[in-house]
Amino acid sequence: RLAQEVGEVDILVNNAGAIPGGSLHDIDEARWRQAWELKLFSYINLTRAYLPRMEARGRGVIVNIIGMAGAAPRYEYICGSTANAALMAFTLTPAMCAHVLKPIERGHAAAETGLLAGSIDVSPKPANAMSMAFA
Repeated sequence: RLAQEVGEVDILVNNAGAIPGGSLHDIDEARWRQAWELKLFSYINLTRAYLPRMEARGRGVIVNIIGMAGAAPRYEYICGSTANAALMAFTLTPAMCAHVLKPIERGHAAAETGLLAGSIDVSPKPANAMSMAFA
Protein backbone atom coordinates (compact mmCIF):
# COMPACT_ATOMS: atom_id res chain seq x y z
CA ARG A 1 0.00 0.00 0.00
CA LEU A 2 2.81 2.42 0.83
CA ALA A 3 4.42 1.95 -2.60
CA GLN A 4 1.08 2.80 -4.24
CA GLU A 5 0.54 5.91 -2.13
CA VAL A 6 4.10 7.26 -2.25
CA GLY A 7 5.04 6.21 -5.76
CA GLU A 8 8.58 6.00 -7.04
CA VAL A 9 11.55 6.66 -4.77
CA ASP A 10 15.25 6.98 -5.50
CA ILE A 11 16.40 5.93 -2.04
CA LEU A 12 14.67 3.51 0.32
CA VAL A 13 16.02 3.40 3.88
CA ASN A 14 14.91 0.40 5.91
CA ASN A 15 15.29 1.23 9.61
CA ALA A 16 12.82 -0.27 12.07
CA GLY A 17 13.12 -1.53 15.60
CA ALA A 18 11.35 -2.10 18.89
CA ILE A 19 12.53 -5.66 19.42
CA PRO A 20 12.41 -6.48 23.12
CA GLY A 21 15.40 -7.65 25.08
CA GLY A 22 15.26 -10.92 26.90
CA SER A 23 16.14 -14.58 26.69
CA LEU A 24 14.26 -17.32 24.91
CA HIS A 25 12.23 -17.86 28.10
CA ASP A 26 11.38 -14.17 28.51
CA ILE A 27 9.70 -13.46 25.17
CA ASP A 28 6.48 -15.26 24.33
CA GLU A 29 5.58 -16.24 20.78
CA ALA A 30 3.08 -13.41 20.24
CA ARG A 31 5.62 -10.73 21.22
CA TRP A 32 8.37 -12.42 19.18
CA ARG A 33 6.17 -12.49 16.07
CA GLN A 34 5.07 -8.89 16.59
CA ALA A 35 8.69 -7.75 16.84
CA TRP A 36 9.74 -9.69 13.74
CA GLU A 37 6.75 -8.39 11.79
CA LEU A 38 7.94 -4.84 12.45
CA LYS A 39 11.68 -5.39 12.05
CA LEU A 40 12.34 -8.33 9.75
CA PHE A 41 9.30 -8.44 7.52
CA SER A 42 9.07 -4.66 7.02
CA TYR A 43 12.55 -4.69 5.45
CA ILE A 44 11.70 -7.67 3.27
CA ASN A 45 8.30 -6.37 2.21
CA LEU A 46 9.48 -2.85 1.39
CA THR A 47 12.43 -4.25 -0.56
CA ARG A 48 10.06 -6.58 -2.39
CA ALA A 49 7.81 -3.62 -3.26
CA TYR A 50 10.55 -1.24 -4.44
CA LEU A 51 13.39 -3.36 -5.86
CA PRO A 52 11.51 -4.39 -9.05
CA ARG A 53 10.53 -0.76 -9.67
CA MET A 54 14.11 0.40 -9.22
CA GLU A 55 15.38 -2.40 -11.48
CA ALA A 56 12.90 -1.40 -14.17
CA ARG A 57 14.07 2.25 -13.98
CA GLY A 58 17.72 1.21 -13.81
CA ARG A 59 18.41 3.29 -10.73
CA GLY A 60 17.77 3.52 -7.03
CA VAL A 61 19.38 2.61 -3.74
CA ILE A 62 18.08 0.54 -0.85
CA VAL A 63 19.80 1.08 2.50
CA ASN A 64 19.31 -1.52 5.22
CA ILE A 65 20.24 -0.29 8.69
CA ILE A 66 20.97 -3.39 10.79
CA GLY A 67 22.10 -3.59 14.40
CA MET A 68 25.37 -5.40 15.05
CA ALA A 69 23.67 -7.91 17.36
CA GLY A 70 23.23 -10.08 14.27
CA ALA A 71 27.00 -10.40 13.93
CA ALA A 72 27.63 -10.54 17.69
CA PRO A 73 24.52 -12.27 19.06
CA ARG A 74 23.60 -12.12 22.73
CA TYR A 75 21.32 -14.54 24.51
CA GLU A 76 19.73 -11.75 26.52
CA TYR A 77 18.72 -10.16 23.18
CA ILE A 78 17.96 -13.35 21.29
CA CYS A 79 14.90 -12.07 19.41
CA GLY A 80 16.76 -9.02 18.09
CA SER A 81 20.01 -10.87 17.47
CA THR A 82 18.31 -13.50 15.31
CA ALA A 83 16.25 -10.91 13.41
CA ASN A 84 19.38 -8.85 12.68
CA ALA A 85 21.26 -11.99 11.59
CA ALA A 86 18.39 -12.81 9.22
CA LEU A 87 18.49 -9.27 7.80
CA MET A 88 22.24 -9.53 7.26
CA ALA A 89 21.72 -12.79 5.38
CA PHE A 90 18.86 -11.26 3.40
CA THR A 91 21.01 -8.29 2.41
CA LEU A 92 23.95 -10.50 1.43
CA THR A 93 22.14 -13.21 -0.54
CA PRO A 94 23.42 -13.69 -4.11
CA ALA A 95 20.25 -12.25 -5.66
CA MET A 96 20.56 -9.09 -3.57
CA CYS A 97 24.35 -8.91 -3.97
CA ALA A 98 23.95 -8.75 -7.72
CA HIS A 99 22.89 -5.16 -7.02
CA VAL A 100 25.30 -4.32 -4.23
CA LEU A 101 27.60 -1.42 -4.90
CA LYS A 102 29.46 -0.92 -1.63
CA PRO A 103 28.87 -0.38 2.06
CA ILE A 104 27.73 3.09 2.97
CA GLU A 105 30.49 5.18 4.44
CA ARG A 106 29.83 5.26 8.14
CA GLY A 107 30.57 8.26 10.32
CA HIS A 108 31.60 8.14 13.93
CA ALA A 109 28.01 8.22 15.18
CA ALA A 110 27.04 5.07 13.27
CA ALA A 111 30.23 3.26 14.30
CA GLU A 112 29.77 4.19 17.94
CA THR A 113 26.20 2.94 18.05
CA GLY A 114 27.12 -0.33 16.36
CA LEU A 115 24.95 0.12 13.29
CA LEU A 116 25.56 -1.77 10.07
CA ALA A 117 24.58 -0.10 6.82
CA GLY A 118 24.90 -1.52 3.35
CA SER A 119 23.59 -0.02 0.15
CA ILE A 120 21.96 -1.88 -2.69
CA ASP A 121 22.44 -0.02 -5.98
CA VAL A 122 20.29 -1.26 -8.85
CA SER A 123 22.24 0.52 -11.59
CA PRO A 124 23.44 -1.89 -14.29
CA LYS A 125 26.98 -3.15 -13.73
CA PRO A 126 29.11 -6.09 -14.86
CA ALA A 127 28.51 -9.43 -13.15
CA ASN A 128 31.97 -9.36 -11.54
CA ALA A 129 31.32 -5.98 -9.91
CA MET A 130 29.73 -7.62 -6.87
CA SER A 131 31.45 -6.82 -3.60
CA MET A 132 30.29 -6.26 -0.05
CA ALA A 133 32.16 -6.07 3.21
CA PHE A 134 30.72 -5.04 6.52
CA ALA A 135 33.19 -3.42 8.85
